[in-house]
Amino acid sequence: MSANSDQRFTLLTSLVVRGWRYRGEFIYAPGETMWFNAEEPWQGDLAEFRERMADRLQRFLDMAIHYEKEQHARCVADTKSLIAALDETLTLDL
Repeated sequence: MSANSDQRFTLLTSLVVRGWRYRGEFIYAPGETMWFNAEEPWQGDLAEFRERMADRLQRFLDMAIHYEKEQHARCVADTKSLIAALDETLTLDL
């Protein structure tokens, strides 16, 4: 496996452990606020993808008053779950 295939396998496994589920060729977050094609869950550098997701989380936290409470909680939880899986993948890559 290439570095990207190893990273993809590690990331997808970590997501499944966190409650993400496959539907066809996509993997869905537990709160179903995001999903990715399992064959190509990110484009470019994995660390940059993690930073984009951290920025997404910060935007959700900053804009909480603009969301319905339950939807906001699902968005935050799903994004935190993805960031944790990315952190695990990146740590194992060292």
